[in-house]
Amino acid sequence: MRYKTLLLNFVFALLLGSQTFAQLRLNFSQETIDSLKSVIQKQEGKTKVDNLARIAFLYQKINPQKTIQYADSALILSIGLKYEIGQVKALRQLAYGYYFSTNEEKAIDLIEQAFDMADDIGWEKGKAIILCDIGLVYYDDGNFSETNKYYTRSLNLFKQINDPAGISSVYYHFGTLYLDIGDFENATKSYLKMLEITDSLEPDLSNIDRINIAGACNNIALIYETTKSFHQAEEYFHKAYSTYNRMGDEIGMAEVMYNLGELANQMQDQTKAHECFTKALDILSPLDYNKMKYPLLEDFALTHYALENYEEALVFFSKAAEYYRENNFNYDLAVTYTSMAQAYIKTGELDKAKNINNKAYSLAKSSGANDLVKDCYLIYSDLFAMKNIYQESLKYFRLYNSLKDSLISEKSNEQIARMQTIYETEKKEKENEILRKDAQIRGNIQKLLVVSLIASILLAGFLFYIFKTKAKLLFQTQKLHEKDSELNLLHVERLESEKDNIQKNVFAEQRINKLQKEKFDSELTYKNRELASSTLNIINKNEVLTTIKSMLEENIKIDRSEDNVKELYSLIRNNIDAGQNWLKFKTVFEETYPNFFDRLKSKVPGLSENETKLCAYLRINLTSKEISSLMFITEAAVSKSRNRLRKKLSLSPDENLNKYLGKLCS
Repeated sequence: MRYKTLLLNFVFALLLGSQTFAQLRLNFSQETIDSLKSVIQKQEGKTKVDNLARIAFLYQKINPQKTIQYADSALILSIGLKYEIGQVKALRQLAYGYYFSTNEEKAIDLIEQAFDMADDIGWEKGKAIILCDIGLVYYDDGNFSETNKYYTRSLNLFKQINDPAGISSVYYHFGTLYLDIGDFENATKSYLKMLEITDSLEPDLSNIDRINIAGACNNIALIYETTKSFHQAEEYFHKAYSTYNRMGDEIGMAEVMYNLGELANQMQDQTKAHECFTKALDILSPLDYNKMKYPLLEDFALTHYALENYEEALVFFSKAAEYYRENNFNYDLAVTYTSMAQAYIKTGELDKAKNINNKAYSLAKSSGANDLVKDCYLIYSDLFAMKNIYQESLKYFRLYNSLKDSLISEKSNEQIARMQTIYETEKKEKENEILRKDAQIRGNIQKLLVVSLIASILLAGFLFYIFKTKAKLLFQTQKLHEKDSELNLLHVERLESEKDNIQKNVFAEQRINKLQKEKFDSELTYKNRELASSTLNIINKNEVLTTIKSMLEENIKIDRSEDNVKELYSLIRNNIDAGQNWLKFKTVFEETYPNFFDRLKSKVPGLSENETKLCAYLRINLTSKEISSLMFITEAAVSKSRNRLRKKLSLSPDENLNKYLGKLCS
């Protein structure tokens, strides 16, 4: 995107970031350079880049070289951070710096880079802002057609990204454009659209947004004042004042109060005008803001003039003239001189009036201010008429009328040219819109035809497919019914067969279980018999051996000298309860009652070997006498052992020990 054919000017640098003078003033009042410098000492990253760019912006008018310095630092840091939006901001601030350093070519190159980078990274908001900036440049250059074009592009882009603040800002600029060319209707519509959007953004508006709101209200009021709708003008002036007051912007408040004074003059209410001008001057008195103080003095003078206080008016005119003269504000000085000349005429000081009017005429001619030259001609005509020099009076009156007609014609032509430009632009835009819509409609018709054709083909194919599928489904349904009948028949047969098999299996299982039970009972009976037989043999053997032992004990008492008898006794005694008897018993017992000993140990881990034997003997229901014979202890000892065992098994007196031991095998 190239803009080198466009002459840059002051507005370019000032409005590059969509900043107005009021916004710039606000920035200086709220974020001083020193405070920002202090803040960035502790900052890193993207925030530091943004604040460096901010400082560069604040320096742009007071020290362009500082703007370049800080913008360059922001650019270097943003490149290191790969912060591309920060690079765009830094490039734009560099453009500020180089513009104010009168290096316009460099400024153009930098703004091109900023736009291209915003485009490359897809930062649509940045592109929209720069497009609006370009429109402002064309606006200041008087090229309203291009201004309208870039404003429209910016507005469309802001709408595309749904940025209400950006949209309202462009509507504000549209309002200013229409206001400048005298299209009050469209100017008012644009400002009202802007206010409608900002109302929906409350309470999240920034102070910059509020500055624009106040400016829009002020401009709407000026439009109503121009069209003589004084009460509506007063309403919007008060809205502007309220907005400035909310922000604490004293300069803005003074500006609106000044406008209210001008409005009161228009309404022929000089007393109210005087009050408004006094209030504006009171607001400005503590401030070093002569830009408004001295115009206010002139308005005070005009108010006194309207009230026919001509001497007071001349005092204020003189103060204002002194300020304009010291600051070489020649146009304002010439205006003040013409007012003073008229005041001197009212006081009858005609020579002073002529001298001061001569000064006004000289300044007006040298500055090419024909509107003031015209006023000077009228004053000369009045002066000569009052001196009864009617020929000179008529001459200057004719000069006045001639120049007035020329200025009216020139102004009309200029306004017609502007209106023609806007008309042609709007006409071209409408034609383009019509062409776009026409092309869109034709494209839509073509698409509709293609879609209809495709839909018809698809519908025909679909109907054919449905017919074919339905016929196939009918055929398959018949086949399925036949197969279902066959399957049902087979299923019934299979169920009957399975039922017979189940009955046979149940009968077979019952038979097998019965045989197994009979076998188990036979084996158990056999083992019990074997165990009982083995136990009885052991008992009988032990009883015989015990009898022999008793007889030998008697013989030994009778004849202690017989060694062979003693040896036999010893042999019998040592073998009465040999381990072989217990092992044989235990083997037969475990075959009969598997896991009995394991379960017993698990239930009562602390049983001794004799107590384990006692449990086994009790399990097969041996009497205490039989157990005493097997264990070679008395029946009383067996009884005691039984009691100790009951305690270890934690049995109550009502529980049967033999039954409890029987459950261990079940």
